[in-house]
Amino acid sequence: MRIENTVEVDAPLDRVWALVNDIPRVAPCMPGAALTGVLDDKTYEGTVAVKLGPLRMSYKGKVVVEEVDEANHSARLAASGRDTKGAGTARASVTTRLEPADDTHTRLQVTSDVQLTGKVASFGRGGAINDVATRLFGQFADCLRATLEGEPTAAGAAAVADRVASGPAGTAPEAAP
Repeated sequence: MRIENTVEVDAPLDRVWALVNDIPRVAPCMPGAALTGVLDDKTYEGTVAVKLGPLRMSYKGKVVVEEVDEANHSARLAASGRDTKGAGTARASVTTRLEPADDTHTRLQVTSDVQLTGKVASFGRGGAINDVATRLFGQFADCLRATLEGEPTAAGAAAVADRVASGPAGTAPEAAP
C-alpha cells in the first residue's frame, strides 16, 4: 500500500533537513513511536504502538537509513517490525524529500510503501490504514513545527549571545578582580 503526505513547515530548508535527519531528535515526533536503541549511525531500534479501529498493535523492530542525498534533500529509510503479540509484521520503505517553498518555508513530502501481515492487513482494503496514516502524519507535522519553533535560530542565538557578552544595556561586563 502506498501512502503519500505533504506538509509545509515554517522554517528554512536547512533547519528542517537537519531535524529530519537526526533520528533521535525526530523519532519522538512520530505518534506512538519510541527509540529504544542505536545500533550504529544508520540503524535504530524502536517500538511503535498504533490503534486501528478495534485493534491495538505494538510493533518492535528497526529502522535503517538506506540512502541520504544531501544535494537533493532526500532520504530513504527501511523499517521493519513484528507485532509484540505475534499477530503480524509490518515493513515500510519511506522516502522523504524536502524543497523550499520560499526563503522561510519548507515543503516536506513523505512517500511510504507499506506491507502488513496479520489481522491488520484486512484494514488496508477499506482505506482505514490510509486514514490513520494521514492523521498520524498530521500529528507528526505539528510536532515537527513545534520542535523547530522551540529551537533558537542561528541568528537569534547569536543575538542572545551578543547581549549576554556585552552585559546590561550594551555595557561591557566587568572583569573579575
